[in-house]
Amino acid sequence: MDREPLRDTDAYLRGGSASMALFPDENNPRGAASSFQELSQAFSQRITELQQLMCLRIEDHAKQFFLADLQGLEASVRALERTFKDIREHLARENAAVPKARALLQAARQQQANLLQIAANLPAHLPSNQQGAALTGAKPAPGDAAAAAAAAAAGAAQRRTAAAPAAAAAAPAAGGDDAVGAAARRRDALGGAGSGSFSSIVAPRWYVTQAELSSLATYMRGRLTLERVNSALDETALHAEQIARWMALVRSHEAKRVPVDERRRATEMFHGLAGREGIRGNYWFTETELRNGVALRPDKTGKGLLMVLRHLGRISEVRANVEGLGGSLVVYVLARPNE
Repeated sequence: MDREPLRDTDAYLRGGSASMALFPDENNPRGAASSFQELSQAFSQRITELQQLMCLRIEDHAKQFFLADLQGLEASVRALERTFKDIREHLARENAAVPKARALLQAARQQQANLLQIAANLPAHLPSNQQGAALTGAKPAPGDAAAAAAAAAAGAAQRRTAAAPAAAAAAPAAGGDDAVGAAARRRDALGGAGSGSFSSIVAPRWYVTQAELSSLATYMRGRLTLERVNSALDETALHAEQIARWMALVRSHEAKRVPVDERRRATEMFHGLAGREGIRGNYWFTETELRNGVALRPDKTGKGLLMVLRHLGRISEVRANVEGLGGSLVVYVLARPNE
């Protein structure tokens, strides 16, 4: 009687489903080892889960530490959000500035093309305040070079209106009230009614190129260089500017501003030369000015330079007879070359 229940229990433990068997068959040692390994893995997994659950438990005295960490994490996240917002705004501004940058780039390229065209068409000789430097071999100081560049820039702007001062400086004199009104108009044409307005008179300079100089005959060119010829041309322009200022001062009844030793001569030139045909309305000077020149003097070399300038169409000669100036004299008129 007692053996039947035990036998049933033993059969239950040994048989049935493999997943429910706690004690594998003693004749199958591999099955026993596999079941024990699975059991060990199940226990290990459960222990790991319990450890993770224990980590989630927060004690009361540790809550402040975790709260501070969470607040720091939130502040970092908000700072990142602000940074991303600033980046988006910056990108939006950059995108909006792209059309302006393209327009600026196009304008810069156009300006570059204009400057390249100007550089390609620059004359072989530019204005300089160092008169006769090529003749004497002197080198200008750095400050003088800067002043020369500034003077060249100013001269380029003033040459655009050079015709108006020349016409105003060489027109014949008038009498009475008409003379006063004409003087006022001429002062306006010269740049204003102030006492220093006549200093803005600038004679045009059409410099000689190397091709023009090479086209001359050898006997005419001689040993003259391009620098020497253009230095002489600079000097003729300076003489013409001085005469134009004197004529403007005499016409404006300000002859007292002319140097004392030249005042009588300036008045005679105004009445005897300024209104003559071929001289009126142009920049000019007389052969007397050559005596005070540096690059252009009344000697053999100076006469050769005058012949070259006359042959190249830079100056023309007008002969006149003025008793107050000693009789017959030669007037040199600045001329524009035929292009």
